[in-house]
Amino acid sequence: MKISALQAFVIAAREGSFSGAAELLHLTQPGLSKRIVTLENELKYPLFDRLSNGVLLTEAGRLLLPHAEAIVDRAGAMKAALINLDNELSGLVRVGTTQHIALYHLQEALQRFSQHYSHVELNIDFLSSAEAERKLLAGQLDLACITEPLAPQPQLDYQRIGDEKLVFVVAKGHALSGIERLTLKDLAQFRAILPSPQAFTRQYVDQVFREREIALEVMEPSDYFEVLRIMTATGMGWSLLAEGMVDERFYRLPLAEFEIRRGLVVAHHRERTLSPACLQFMQHCSQL
Repeated sequence: MKISALQAFVIAAREGSFSGAAELLHLTQPGLSKRIVTLENELKYPLFDRLSNGVLLTEAGRLLLPHAEAIVDRAGAMKAALINLDNELSGLVRVGTTQHIALYHLQEALQRFSQHYSHVELNIDFLSSAEAERKLLAGQLDLACITEPLAPQPQLDYQRIGDEKLVFVVAKGHALSGIERLTLKDLAQFRAILPSPQAFTRQYVDQVFREREIALEVMEPSDYFEVLRIMTATGMGWSLLAEGMVDERFYRLPLAEFEIRRGLVVAHHRERTLSPACLQFMQHCSQL
């Protein structure tokens, strides 16, 4: 059983397409199909149902997939370890992170890493923290630099790399601007500008108001902090933003007792072997 055949199977399963997998592996479609047929013959089970618009895993394919992913990951780590005997890191590091974390927290770490390890291909995927977690669990990322979740996934390991304070704000000129005393009930009389319920920040806000049985009117323009900041700056409502984003356009609401420090973490799958390049990237992130 060849590693190349298992790799072809894993990529085809993720893509749901032989043509898409062939493109990613720089193969012809007949070449990729041959690898998978050879694997099916060795195992004596069909692994895919071939459809007119793609492929679907059979029951045997679904059972094989996690084992094949583990073998392919370990083979990649072994190859990387041998390549790195000369102390020159190389290979691919797939990282998922939010635009906010990349812009406000990771810039220096990314610059240092790229300068020191020019032979490493760093693939950054900009996602919400929840989306990055899902891709990490699915094996589509090596690492995720995200907000520390309220409910951690047991399959993932989280290394804290920093934190940031979140504060309640409105635009100057908003009806709440300049007010010196404010309760959550008062705040709930005005529209909130928040990310979707899947976002960790939104989950915190919902929890605070739900515990006090206070209903909210919420506008959900985006899961990205930059969009929330722009919308809040127009005076359309209040929001909970990272303290470092608050400039002269905003008034910080007197709700210090409900402001939070949220953790920033780099996460990886407990059952997957990290390459030396991934481990080195984690080390750079820990220096935030």
